[in-house]
Amino acid sequence: MKTVYKYEISLHDITTILTIPANSQPLSVMEQKGVPFIYMLVDTDQLVDQTDMFFVYCFGTGQNIPDSVSGKANFIGTITLWDMPYAVPYVLHVFA
Repeated sequence: MKTVYKYEISLHDITTILTIPANSQPLSVMEQKGVPFIYMLVDTDQLVDQTDMFFVYCFGTGQNIPDSVSGKANFIGTITLWDMPYAVPYVLHVFA
């Protein structure tokens, strides 16, 4: 059976490494209460020991994206995060 799960994306690193069930597929990204998440289609019938390391890359607008990322990762989506005390938006482009 397939189920949609969400995984938190780090704001402190360009790369977030997730350990997820094998053959999971990225669907979209979304912000919830100031925290970015990636939503994945997960096969819940996979055995627990069948996992993959999954890399999620985040870049702000205007940041350089290394060829090593742009050549192997797919664009998943863009989210806007707001720093509430200053009301300054931070736009994050997510690749996986």
